[in-house]
Amino acid sequence: MEVKEALYKIIDEVQDEEVLKSYLRLISSISSPANSSLYNSLTDDQKAELNLSYDESFSESNLIKHDIVKNVHQKWL
Repeated sequence: MEVKEALYKIIDEVQDEEVLKSYLRLISSISSPANSSLYNSLTDDQKAELNLSYDESFSESNLIKHDIVKNVHQKWL
């Protein structure tokens, strides 16, 4: 029950509705049967890397500006 309590605490502290919507989308997508089979097919190392990437995405310094990504990948857009 410790994990649920930690999640409840995080959710209670978030005031931004858009952040809460993002959490809901993330949890819902992970919980869906279609996505869980993909996630379960990953190795432990891949899962760890995916989780680390997700955690790091909350720091602005780890993000790439949208315009830069758009310019770099323009030929595929």
